[in-house]
Amino acid sequence: METNLSPTWITIYSVVVIIFTIAMYFVGWAAEKRIESVDDYLVAGRKLPLPLSIATLVATWFGAEVLLQTSDEVYQGGLRFGIMDPLGTGFCLILAGWLVAKPMWKMHLTTVPDFFYRKFGRATEIVAAVILVPSYLGWVATQFVGLAQLLEIIFGIPITWGIILVAVLGTGYTVLGGMWSVAWTDAIQLAFICVGLIILGYEAAIYLGDGSATAGLSRIWNDSPKKSWEIVSPDHFAEDILHACGALAIGALGNIPVQDLMQRMFAAKSASVARHACWWSGVIYILMAAVPLTVAIAANLILTEPVESGVITSMAVKLLNPILLLLFVLAVISAVLSTMDSATMAAASILGQNLILHIPTVKHWKLNEKTVLRLQRVCVVVIAGLALATAFSGRGTYELLRDAYSMTLVGLFVPLMAGLYWKEVTPRAALMGMLCGSICWFLHWLVDWDYALQGWLEPILPASLSWLAQIPQELFSTFASLLGTIFAAEKWKFTLERH
Repeated sequence: METNLSPTWITIYSVVVIIFTIAMYFVGWAAEKRIESVDDYLVAGRKLPLPLSIATLVATWFGAEVLLQTSDEVYQGGLRFGIMDPLGTGFCLILAGWLVAKPMWKMHLTTVPDFFYRKFGRATEIVAAVILVPSYLGWVATQFVGLAQLLEIIFGIPITWGIILVAVLGTGYTVLGGMWSVAWTDAIQLAFICVGLIILGYEAAIYLGDGSATAGLSRIWNDSPKKSWEIVSPDHFAEDILHACGALAIGALGNIPVQDLMQRMFAAKSASVARHACWWSGVIYILMAAVPLTVAIAANLILTEPVESGVITSMAVKLLNPILLLLFVLAVISAVLSTMDSATMAAASILGQNLILHIPTVKHWKLNEKTVLRLQRVCVVVIAGLALATAFSGRGTYELLRDAYSMTLVGLFVPLMAGLYWKEVTPRAALMGMLCGSICWFLHWLVDWDYALQGWLEPILPASLSWLAQIPQELFSTFASLLGTIFAAEKWKFTLERH
């Protein structure tokens, strides 16, 4: 969809976006002045107050996936495509505040694999790092593609060059200031995101309501296709329930062991701040995400021609005047950059701290603090390069996102919770849980099976239990991780503690 902006407006947009980008680099440069140690670079010296912790968590979560990719899926298939994200990922933040924020903060960690090293030893640390680093490549790649699509619509930049441009510019200020840079820019970018969402949601409502936002919302509810509001179909109830449970588990549980969430917990100035930041950001995230999903459903009533991708951008182009559209463009850029820099930083932290620095030859060098800082900055560039290659892999953005969430769910969730709440769990049990879940998931992924033992269960199940053949493979693989952990444990006594 073309914007029909005049050359003058295109020039104005270009200048404003360039100024915005320069401002982000200035913030990164200012943050660099606070970097004196690896702790400063990776976890902001563990000094983030509650408002900044909430802002960076919400901005990290709110990226291209919910604003652009999930909205496209909801526009075409209804709210069922919003179960994994934003519903599941929003619940993840609330659960994280309840289950893991306080005990994890008290351990004074830097990365998630650090937890596994301290609890279970070097082998589990390596496996956790090997699971986590690739999981971020699809997530970062999704941000590259999402913003490149916007640049193509607004500025006419070819998608290939747009992806490269986003990767280069978005990585730069992260390299400069690390976690301080990410936190400060997240707070600024979150303000733009909120303004852009409010403008677009309001304009969509008054367009449908002939000037009345209330009437517009009523029309969205009453006149939208029935499938838009369906979470499960009455005709396929059992199968859809399983699909919904799988999607919810991927979003809510698969995101708990991820580094970018934990990194913000570790960066908080106290355990209480870490916990409350998770709770507040979870609620705020779900409320914010409801706006683009509602706009996506409204697009079925507003757009005269169906769109294959970029429905939110198409709605903005149709409904907003050039000045408001410019604010929306800045909101999308902010949403993508805030998620992209956080995810890149998270993967780079693990790559440097838990893989490269533990190579025997590197350990022998006894690197000083400044050299380790340089290494972490190099890791940021390496992760961005790998994510760029992933963006050109040909896999759809929804598939990339689902894969990213699934890897951490099946490989790390059970061992993490066992390490926190099962005192007798052994290193062997944790390692077996990681391997069983990851191998089971990878084998299904390799043969492109969406369901557990796809094609094997259907012939042997009675008709009344045929729905069991529709168990999502992510749930099946997580169950395999749980069984591996339990059967490799020496004692089956759970010790639940209040944290």
